[in-house]
Amino acid sequence: MKTSYTICGICEQACGLKVTSDNNQVLKIEPDKENTFSWRDYCIKGAKAHLSLTHPKRITKPMKRVGDRYVEATYEEAISDIGSRLNAIIDEHGANAVGSYTGNPNGFNFGSALFQAMFLDAIGTESRFWVASVDQNALHVVSENLYGNPWVSLQTDIDYCDYFLLIGTNPQISGMCWIGYSPDGWKRVLARKDAGAELVVVDPRTTECASKASQHITPLPETDWALVLAMIKIIFDNNWDNAPSQHLHELATLKTHAQQADLNALPI
Repeated sequence: MKTSYTICGICEQACGLKVTSDNNQVLKIEPDKENTFSWRDYCIKGAKAHLSLTHPKRITKPMKRVGDRYVEATYEEAISDIGSRLNAIIDEHGANAVGSYTGNPNGFNFGSALFQAMFLDAIGTESRFWVASVDQNALHVVSENLYGNPWVSLQTDIDYCDYFLLIGTNPQISGMCWIGYSPDGWKRVLARKDAGAELVVVDPRTTECASKASQHITPLPETDWALVLAMIKIIFDNNWDNAPSQHLHELATLKTHAQQADLNALPI
């Protein structure tokens, strides 16, 4: 039996792990309790990561689609086929016609991240996207404008918060977003709720998190934007917004858009 200490590379939190193995086979993955910062946020993704190694349906060879099914191919066949098709696309449409999308596990695997960057550099494409392209860029834009640095992310003031609004997140299972800034965050949220804070969850599903909420709002899928727009409109309609500030621009434009919204027509 061997015990190894490492980190989980599935997401950016890099939680500490204690791994028990025998004869090069992982037997168990546990939180590294010597890592006082992250061990309480140990989640099911890290706990079950090793099961994919021995899963009976694990794909271990390239699979090529032929008609309506997939057949095994050699790596030489796969690389040759992919290369010829990519070259044809580049010749016809230019390098930027080839795009990439990077998910969390790839972003926190140094070998994979370096190879991908060199591969895309060799192609010459600027069409590079990652998880932040979908759910994070707004944060970086705001941080750069407010603090002069796009990577500044202030710590969530969980322990003094009286009202939590969680939209489309299930921290009881996946851990709080940006665990690095709020370790053991979900338990701290529940502690605040027990002390009288309101916990409102917006999610079409009745998630584990929603089941513990003070209020669970269930909008139609993909209509959270309409809910937020309605909230903004109500703030303006009731004059609950703060007085104009020299640090706040385009407020009049936002107000115009909100005033034009018909609450009865929003698809929530």
